[in-house]
Amino acid sequence: YDLLEVAKVYMENNFNISVGAKMIYMHRNTFMNKLERFIQLTGLNVKEFKHAIVAYILIKNLELKSNM
Repeated sequence: YDLLEVAKVYMENNFNISVGAKMIYMHRNTFMNKLERFIQLTGLNVKEFKHAIVAYILIKNLELKSNM
């Protein structure tokens, strides 16, 4: 899965790593590693609320643009 998808699923499942990993049929550790990689690359720590809001809006905006 794409790092953006992992971050989005994490946020949409109330910041729960176990539930997020199950939603996309991924091992919990793999999910955590991908989430950490997203944080490293973007500088947005989605584990913090204010960063999560920004990240979620950006991800949804990218999805809207790709559907046009």
